[in-house]
Amino acid sequence: MGSNKIIEQNLVVNNYVTRTSQSDVKAKNIEPVEGITSDSIMFWGLIGFVVCWIAIFFMLSKRVRVTRKEIAINIQTLHQIPCKNCNFYSSDPHLKCAVNPSIVLTEKAVDCSDYCAKENKL
Repeated sequence: MGSNKIIEQNLVVNNYVTRTSQSDVKAKNIEPVEGITSDSIMFWGLIGFVVCWIAIFFMLSKRVRVTRKEIAINIQTLHQIPCKNCNFYSSDPHLKCAVNPSIVLTEKAVDCSDYCAKENKL
């Protein structure tokens, strides 16, 4: 018996929901907060958007400048590495240096104590 009452109540609620139309539902006029207009919201939103992109641009440009300096320093140190003029250096990809394979063609190889210059063959 109790379940029949619940079903009847649900049917009454469902019929009321389906019977309501847009004309029955009235929206209250929402007034904007004093001093804030849609134009000011759009203006400050645009300003905030531009400022964020400018900040991102400056961060990325600084990152690029630092990276360029590091590359320039690395290229300068590569010219100082004497491995390719050493007798122990080979172009074999498995073992480039028979004496110091762990430091071959790195910055540590600049001061290699085992460096032995190749003799020029005529």
